[in-house]
Amino acid sequence: MATPLTADQMLKALTAEGLTVIEYRDWDTHSRNHKGPWGPVHGIVIHHTVTGPATDAVALCYSGHSDLPGPLCHAVGERDGRVFLVGHGRTNHAGKGDLDVLIAVKNETALPPDNDTNADGNRSFYGIELANRGDGKEAWPLRQYWAAVRYAAAICRAHGWSERSVIGHKEWQPGKVDPTFDMGQFRVDVAAQLRRTPGKVVIPSPAPAPATTGDAMQFTSLALTDAPETIAAGQSKVIYWDAEYQDGSGDHGAGGKTIVSGEHFTGAVALRFVEPLPAGVRVRMVHELDAGGTSDDYAAELPADLARHVFAYTGRVAEDRNLVFEIENGSGSPIVLSWAAVRGGTWAL
Repeated sequence: MATPLTADQMLKALTAEGLTVIEYRDWDTHSRNHKGPWGPVHGIVIHHTVTGPATDAVALCYSGHSDLPGPLCHAVGERDGRVFLVGHGRTNHAGKGDLDVLIAVKNETALPPDNDTNADGNRSFYGIELANRGDGKEAWPLRQYWAAVRYAAAICRAHGWSERSVIGHKEWQPGKVDPTFDMGQFRVDVAAQLRRTPGKVVIPSPAPAPATTGDAMQFTSLALTDAPETIAAGQSKVIYWDAEYQDGSGDHGAGGKTIVSGEHFTGAVALRFVEPLPAGVRVRMVHELDAGGTSDDYAAELPADLARHVFAYTGRVAEDRNLVFEIENGSGSPIVLSWAAVRGGTWAL
């Protein structure tokens, strides 16, 4: 049980945790307090928006819609890892849920099944909506997932709560399925973040894959563990993956460079360098032709002064092409890669 953080305290807690926070419009006074009390608060509920990339999830969560006026949450976690603050106070995010679950969150004990709707969640919980279709096909970008972890950890840290104060909407309200990742693992990751120094940004493993139905999507999880590898100034390096944790499509072989062939692909590559990068380092998702040569490659420059990076990618790999990942060192000094991993979902063309 706790008095809700003030808007100022919330902003300070999130930024201190290393998050990129965007203050959206008049978020700090935007609420549904005229409909009921806000607080005491007991925990945080994690949601997903059920919207695709073309939808402005931030504007939607701020304004709401005809059936449910906004704000629909306190924060929106975008796919690129930014957290938008859209409301402060009572918001329309949790609705009615199970009183036994609320008591367990209050006492930080094991969660019972959510089989009733006899408690007011909008009064008792902070809520973040993560931009994701929630259809089992859209992967969770690393930046987004770990931003959500740090958002929850920041609030828990401010209140002196443990990870047991964090629940998914699906654990609170019968019939809900959000979010589509494993909340048990999410709480493990929140607990790990709480043990770190505030503000330290660590992405220790690929983000979890979404739940899936039937054979709609298969998952690929690869890593480069036999490192460090030095990339000289002015040189490029294609990553050869030496660890294969999961390969649903069967198109990758451990020790090879191909991530996927002849399928749709969405996911992200996480990179860790020995030292913060100089300016001029780029990454490329290259579509190599079976017959030789490359085509349709997508590139981006990595920010300087950081040692850890995440590169998200969504696209289509033609049947005669293989998706590979390349690092281009356009700086004037060598760089040393200590670890890399790729995690994503694939589905048929």
